[in-house]
Amino acid sequence: MKYTFYLLLICSAVNSQQITVKGVVTSEDGLLPGAIVWVKNSELSTQTDFDGAYSITIPDDEDTLNFSFIGYRDKEVDISKLNPGELDNLTVTLKYYSYFNPLPDYLIIGFYSGLNNSNTGFYLETWDFPDFDFMYTQMSFGYQKQNQIEQINASLALYDLFRIGDNWFSLEANHRSIIVENQFDIDHSMFYIRSHLSTRRIESYPHARIGVGTLDYNGEHNTGVSLGLYQYLKKGISITFNSTYWFRRWQNEGRIKWENRNVKLFYNLNIIGSYTEHNLVVGYKINF
Repeated sequence: MKYTFYLLLICSAVNSQQITVKGVVTSEDGLLPGAIVWVKNSELSTQTDFDGAYSITIPDDEDTLNFSFIGYRDKEVDISKLNPGELDNLTVTLKYYSYFNPLPDYLIIGFYSGLNNSNTGFYLETWDFPDFDFMYTQMSFGYQKQNQIEQINASLALYDLFRIGDNWFSLEANHRSIIVENQFDIDHSMFYIRSHLSTRRIESYPHARIGVGTLDYNGEHNTGVSLGLYQYLKKGISITFNSTYWFRRWQNEGRIKWENRNVKLFYNLNIIGSYTEHNLVVGYKINF
């Protein structure tokens, strides 16, 4: 019995390996005491002391630290790419918010593949973090064409736009136009409200998506309501599902997305009435 107890202790120690990251947070004007350091998609966090120094111990399967301070832009650091020496002295410099930024923070350039009932084409997506600590924006545009099918996709999202209690809410809008020659045209717009369950933007729990919109299906006009979920898994993987009832037909959409540093990959399934569409997209992120 005694040996069994020791064995359990050893297994527990092996399965609970942790790493400690130490360093300082600075700005162009000097050290930043009181800056927040937290593990992305987690509640593990700490603050810098009066000398701007911090120390945080995290599970070894976590790989992204976030650094923030009021009036400065947040910064992410992928600690999986650092060597042990850098983990003992990780200096992070935060920059002031810019009140005029003509360029987005980064641009994703992507390519639509040609799967069954899908099209080839291009995909652009921009992300920008304005002068407010509570809001960031995302815009995307895509164009696809193959044989007799042509499609345009456009979206705008204002994430963490307003807060009720401790919950953040985002507004999302998207428009899609699908033309299948000699068959039918699909033209629809959706407007979503998405709830975030924490002021830290933790995505470990499902996020509810509620939407309303309009659909023109081969000249037939309908109004619809949508319910969906967004779920972040781990290692940059997330899934989204939406189901919309247009009162005469259903639309179901599912997406699985993977992001790793500068690469983004997602598969999207869209079913509207008798139309089924598959999209496989690969993109590369350019930082400005």
